[in-house]
Amino acid sequence: MVTIFLRVKIVKKGKNIGYELFLRDTNGNSGNHTHKAIVDSGSKVAWELEKKSGIKDIARIWVSDKNPAGKVFKTEPQRVGLRKIFIVDIVETRKELEDEYFITFVTDNGTVVSIDPFIRIPPPR
Repeated sequence: MVTIFLRVKIVKKGKNIGYELFLRDTNGNSGNHTHKAIVDSGSKVAWELEKKSGIKDIARIWVSDKNPAGKVFKTEPQRVGLRKIFIVDIVETRKELEDEYFITFVTDNGTVVSIDPFIRIPPPR
């Protein structure tokens, strides 16, 4: 299973304040919304908040409103109980797949933000 840890960075743009999500996974990959998690076919992925993440809650993780599971997720990722963790099963496939997906979260000050990282199943070896 790959776990993706989330935290928000406050970015000042002149007089405006913006938010940038930083993602780090257990495979050693990290980055902003262009982060690409590499997962094995038939595995699982979990999203968790880092300590002092600046995020109050993860509202939703999905691929698109037309097909919330997309090509890589078996179903739409689901919250684990009342915890701030989401988890999903990855499809079993013998081909390379990639999806852009969306994470909507609420910052500690109540601002709702959506970002769009990537998830990829590499080609079989």
